[in-house]
Amino acid sequence: MIQPARRRTLHEEISTQMMDLIVSSEWPAGDKIPGELSLSDQFQVSRNSVRESIKALEIVGLLVSMPGRGTFVAENAADRVRLIQYHATLDETDVEKAIIDLMEARLIVEPGLCWHAALRRDVAAITEMAEIVDRSLDAVDHNEYHFELGMAFHEKLYETSGNPILIEMFNGMREKLGIARREVYFKVNKKETLVHELHEHREILNLIREGDAMGACKAMREHLSKPIQRLQALLGPQKTTDTAEK
Repeated sequence: MIQPARRRTLHEEISTQMMDLIVSSEWPAGDKIPGELSLSDQFQVSRNSVRESIKALEIVGLLVSMPGRGTFVAENAADRVRLIQYHATLDETDVEKAIIDLMEARLIVEPGLCWHAALRRDVAAITEMAEIVDRSLDAVDHNEYHFELGMAFHEKLYETSGNPILIEMFNGMREKLGIARREVYFKVNKKETLVHELHEHREILNLIREGDAMGACKAMREHLSKPIQRLQALLGPQKTTDTAEK
């Protein structure tokens, strides 16, 4: 049952209750959810707050918007919610430290992948990555974006290396990477940040296409550093210190 939204930020409270409805099967996979007006009345909030929460759940792959038809619960949404809720039961600082550790591991590896991709300049791989960037930006424009699209760019970068150890490394990170992206997005919840990150994908790809290994390496390092800095800023100096001391 929906309760009036009172705690945390409004969009986080509303999103949490919506996830509870999904995992409890009150909103089963494939079902159309109530409209914005109905939900705003039930949550006792503005339609804009409901709209932001729905968009957040669309981006993390729990809801699917179909123009002219409404918004529906995605397939496997309940399983995704359980995974998110499992991580929420862990100590918050430990979870956030694990996210930072994951991002720092990528910060070590992915700039080097860009370096080698720029030296190799594989036309087929570059074309495919360009299509991924275009699909991602188009999906944002049509409110159809989900994080798997963003991850596809990085996944292709690992595949382009042709190194089975690195490809296996990415596959091993996939689930945790999805959790990390959802955690950061729920805390920041800014479409502008998402669009900026996707444009950074395009800038990195252009540098790879031009064969600018150093530039591509630097651009990827900056691209991955920003989410770490945002999360550390959200943690605050005290929690960051506590995390570093563990």
